[in-house]
Amino acid sequence: MDGVAFAPRAIRPPERGTLAEVVVDPPAGGRAGLICRAAPDAGTGYAVLLGRGGAVELLRLAGGAATVLKRIDLAPNERSRPALVRLACGTGAPGTPVTLAYTVNASPYGYVTDPDGIDPGDSARVGLVSRGGPAAFDDFALSLAG
Repeated sequence: MDGVAFAPRAIRPPERGTLAEVVVDPPAGGRAGLICRAAPDAGTGYAVLLGRGGAVELLRLAGGAATVLKRIDLAPNERSRPALVRLACGTGAPGTPVTLAYTVNASPYGYVTDPDGIDPGDSARVGLVSRGGPAAFDDFALSLAG
């Protein structure tokens, strides 16, 4: 990821569920969104990235390599600039299944289960992420599961 800004507090235990949301305007030619269950170097975690044309990707980051878990193109009526993006990372110990959910504006929630949940270490981070240039973010919110 080109740019990452983490929330000020680490998540402990790292398998604690999170729901983050932000209003984002992606960079021209780039993508921006949210990252969760991230290691401090942001090379491990899950991210949802939105492009200006309405492309949405849910990524699994492990050791700096990104794997696309799901990719969709928003319908024209679901697109706006800026856009409200939400990312939920479910609970689950490293190596066990973890369910992720995401939505952009009024799009239906998309769900993906990673059968081999990543291990961010002794704590996890949640925050903002951009690729391909600077993005504009506003109204970041983070909720923690029980």
